[in-house]
Amino acid sequence: MEKNIIIKVPVRKWGNSQAIRIPKNYLDSLGIKENEPVLLSLEDESIVIKKSRKFNSLKERLEAFYGKTIDDIFIENTQEIDWGAPEGEEVW
Repeated sequence: MEKNIIIKVPVRKWGNSQAIRIPKNYLDSLGIKENEPVLLSLEDESIVIKKSRKFNSLKERLEAFYGKTIDDIFIENTQEIDWGAPEGEEVW
C-alpha cells in the first residue's frame, strides 16, 4: 500500500464515545487484526494510531517498561542488608 494516501472518514457516535472506521486495507498493511489493541497518542494536532508491540516474555515486558535491560534493573535494586550478628546456632 502506498504511504501518504489521505482519505476522509466521518467521526460517528458509538455509545458515549466517538469512533472512526479504519479501512481494512490500512489494517492489513500493518498486520493489525480485528480486536487487537493499538496504541493511541496525541502528537501536535494529530491523533496517531500505532501497532501495539507484542511481548514474548516477562523479561521483554519489564525491559520495555523500565527502558533498560533486566540486568541493569536488578543491579540498581540490589543492596546488601546487614541483619546483625548471629543470635543462635546459625552458621553464616
